[in-house]
Amino acid sequence: MPMHLAGFYENQDPAGAFVFVAALDDPLGLDDGDDFIVPIWNQIALAAAGLPSGGNQRMRVDGPSIRRLGRWEVTGFNGGADADAEPDSPQVVHDYRVNPLPLVRDERLNCEADYNPTLVEAAWLLFWLTDTPIVPVVGKQIRTVRVTTAVTLTLGAWTNTSMTFADPIPVGRYQIVGARFQAAGLVAARFLFRESAARPGVLCVDDENDQQSPIFRYGGLGVLGEFESIAAPSVDFLSISADTNPSGVLDLIQIREGRGA
Repeated sequence: MPMHLAGFYENQDPAGAFVFVAALDDPLGLDDGDDFIVPIWNQIALAAAGLPSGGNQRMRVDGPSIRRLGRWEVTGFNGGADADAEPDSPQVVHDYRVNPLPLVRDERLNCEADYNPTLVEAAWLLFWLTDTPIVPVVGKQIRTVRVTTAVTLTLGAWTNTSMTFADPIPVGRYQIVGARFQAAGLVAARFLFRESAARPGVLCVDDENDQQSPIFRYGGLGVLGEFESIAAPSVDFLSISADTNPSGVLDLIQIREGRGA
């Protein structure tokens, strides 16, 4: 069940009118200026938005298939302050896992935001794309392990880095079924598995006491991906600031002990 986390992000001052939010750079070539190009995973299972204050505080998404019923109005969002938008505590997430929103492969989507901050501030919209309804993980033994990184993030763009397990995990094959990462300006994180082009991910937190949406833990998003203990995935981070060394935890299911054939 591949899943890809993508979307829009831009630092600007719309001055109380709708303006386009640029598509996030994507290694799969899904971004073209303000346009996001829908990939093979063409159903939205989750969405989350971040908006600063002022103006009408509105965000909407437009595209040929969406426009049949009018633009998609994103009515709940994170942030709301006169500052770059960050995930709230608790996080605001639109949950379409059971009934994903259908798009059309190769069509182009645009995101527009209306806010009016004192200074230039960042707004964003992220969506979790899949090709089938999400099936949560149930009845499995899930263990949580700590990971660290050594990286300085580029604000407003995905930054890729490796992860280090705080305690070495036993040799074998594992599934990632949840994650939580923390740093001062973190918005989201997504994984790059060696066996898949899709990059599934989670919303992040900036404080140990923040309430992350339970959707992102303990199998709520199903299986994000699999890896061998000797070939752990890397991780992309999206942040509103140049954070250093994000850390966090992974929820894992061990599906095989020892080396594969």
